[in-house]
Amino acid sequence: MLARRGLILLSTTILLSCGGNSLDAVTGGGDSGADSGSGGAGSGGAGSGGASGTGGGAGADAGAVIGSGGAIAGSGGASGSGGSADAGSNDGPAPTPIPGNSLTGTLGPLGAAKPILSAFTIRMGNQGRVYLSSAPLTCAQMMTAGWLSSAAAGSQVTEIVVQAALTDPFTIGAADGGAFKLVGEVNYAAGGKSSATEVMAKSGTILVNEVLADGGLRGTIDATFADGSNLTGTFFADVCAGGQPY
Repeated sequence: MLARRGLILLSTTILLSCGGNSLDAVTGGGDSGADSGSGGAGSGGAGSGGASGTGGGAGADAGAVIGSGGAIAGSGGASGSGGSADAGSNDGPAPTPIPGNSLTGTLGPLGAAKPILSAFTIRMGNQGRVYLSSAPLTCAQMMTAGWLSSAAAGSQVTEIVVQAALTDPFTIGAADGGAFKLVGEVNYAAGGKSSATEVMAKSGTILVNEVLADGGLRGTIDATFADGSNLTGTFFADVCAGGQPY
């Protein structure tokens, strides 16, 4: 009986020892599996991080492209301002002085005599009046009495008056028997004003060199005004039929 109990105890001890070894092996295997799983997870995280970094680089490239576009737009704006530089070149040719007319000297407060751009003679009975203007003037404009007020403001208008269309000298301010008698006149006035503002020469001469076929006059003047200013030169003016005094 005792022998059988000894055999049972010995068998139980052997089984417990084998069971303990089996448990250690199972436990060891489990630990290794856990470690392997942990390593795999670490590797996966590192791969994701690398991909994100690459995406950031692409963003920087896109920004550079947009920057270039901005620079091109700025360039276009600059060339636009160049276009406005063409705006101011519309000046016409300067008017040409009328041949045969050349005055030198001073017209009092109107200053030095300017080139003559218009020259006309009007006839009133046996009287001839020549008008020389430093601004363009038309015959049609002169058909209205008092046309001086419509002439260009500030222009110089010189009037030469002779009593007959003769090729003889006319004296300005000549005395006859103690009485003052005008046989010829040289006057000036400013355009844009009334003829009442005209200034008359006090002395000098007018010489009519030619009476033109149409009744116009050609000649010379030498006139001195009360303020001491002097005007000399030549005139050559065709007739303006229907013209009126200024």
